[in-house]
Amino acid sequence: MLIEKHNSVVGPNDNVLFLGDFSFKSPGIYAKLLNGKKHLILGNHDRKGINTYEDFDTVFKGLYNSFNEFTFIYSDEDELLSAAQVEICGKTVGLCHYSAGWSDVYDEQNTKIRPRSDKIWRFFESCSVEHIIHGHLHSKLVPEGAVSCVQYHNACCEHLDFTPIRIGD
Repeated sequence: MLIEKHNSVVGPNDNVLFLGDFSFKSPGIYAKLLNGKKHLILGNHDRKGINTYEDFDTVFKGLYNSFNEFTFIYSDEDELLSAAQVEICGKTVGLCHYSAGWSDVYDEQNTKIRPRSDKIWRFFESCSVEHIIHGHLHSKLVPEGAVSCVQYHNACCEHLDFTPIRIGD
């Protein structure tokens, strides 16, 4: 069903951004079945090693900042530190897996998610991000006004009838 819904709206030359947790097993098999040029921002369940995602056109590793048609990348030893700042429809947007900056969503047991999300939040703050488009929460939502300076948009498939949408929408 997921593959059918994806391919019903994504053409072979469309760019598709996945915001983490692509597949629990065999991501290469599923990626080959999906239309589009695939780009992946890594999530906490994408711990299969970068080479596992060779069927993706881009796997973001580090923090990507687009500025005047140049891309700057900050990277460290955390292979799942993955986010991008882009301009969409005249707005500064942060793309990431985690709902960076909203601390109530962190699992206190997971010592890797919070520091990673905090780094992404500081990065987005330095870029004056106005909107964060994220995954990770699945059926949950960041409460409206949780962080006054940023609007959150949960792009998990559970909120989108399991169908991709155009990023401007």
